[in-house]
Amino acid sequence: MAAERDTREFTFKPAMAAAAIRFVLADHALTCYRPGGQVNWTLDLRGVTRAALVDQTVRGVRYRRLDLIAKGQKHHIGINSTADILPGGEAETTHLALLEAVGEDLADINPDLPVTIGEHGGAKIAIFVIGALSLAGSLALFFFGVMRHGDFNAEAALPTLMLALFGVVLTLGYAPWRSNPSLPVKLLPEVIRALGGKGDATRESPGSG
Repeated sequence: MAAERDTREFTFKPAMAAAAIRFVLADHALTCYRPGGQVNWTLDLRGVTRAALVDQTVRGVRYRRLDLIAKGQKHHIGINSTADILPGGEAETTHLALLEAVGEDLADINPDLPVTIGEHGGAKIAIFVIGALSLAGSLALFFFGVMRHGDFNAEAALPTLMLALFGVVLTLGYAPWRSNPSLPVKLLPEVIRALGGKGDATRESPGSG
């Protein structure tokens, strides 16, 4: 039987310009409250069949979230900010403490629950499509320049090259046919602590109940 833990509360701003939201974790149920105090969603963690941890930086914006999948529905616990602001801030510390607490609860329930690492599902396909379009666009610009001018305009070389590299990175990194690595949820709390770079200090983060 999964061990019961004390009720814990976590409040943080999911983005710099966003209002603070509150999460309450009690009796293996996670409840997300809107900024006005209304319940956004409640999830019984005993019904979670899969989870995914996403931590990536795109064009200077860092995205980190834990997706919980239950009965075909996804529930997101995310935060984002500019890459140079997010690390070490109060909101990030509280968010990491929430992810760690959820990971511990899930490990109590089913220690071998699989946790996918990286973007997944429709979002992964969407990013791959963006990369493919960027790569195709850079090639089109190159061939258009050659056909129109007989050679490639040096002034257009750098932005076209950057667009091509951006496309290559996304298409290779988010190819739908490449499976994501995964780990058992019993290891997730340690991974979360490593992300914070503070070991067990995340247990005493601001905003946690």
